[in-house]
Amino acid sequence: KVLKEQTGIFVTIGVIDKPIESPIGATQNQIFNAPCTEYLLELKRLIEAGQVKTVIDSVHPLENLVEAMKICMSHRAKGKIIIEVAKE
Repeated sequence: KVLKEQTGIFVTIGVIDKPIESPIGATQNQIFNAPCTEYLLELKRLIEAGQVKTVIDSVHPLENLVEAMKICMSHRAKGKIIIEVAKE
């Protein structure tokens, strides 16, 4: 369902090989991200203030990497899939 044609914007973080043609006339923008101390400190402040919430689908030990990848490849995860490399 499209609310307004010719007004959407696709934003891609990273690099894509070819532009994606939009069936509704949306334009495409790419963002090339570089580390920025100022932005990271602001993000840290927002997280500590409880204003940013990360939704976690599941946590898997490294030994269960294959199972975690199956969940990822199913495109049915309802949040981030965490691979636990070492216990804290």
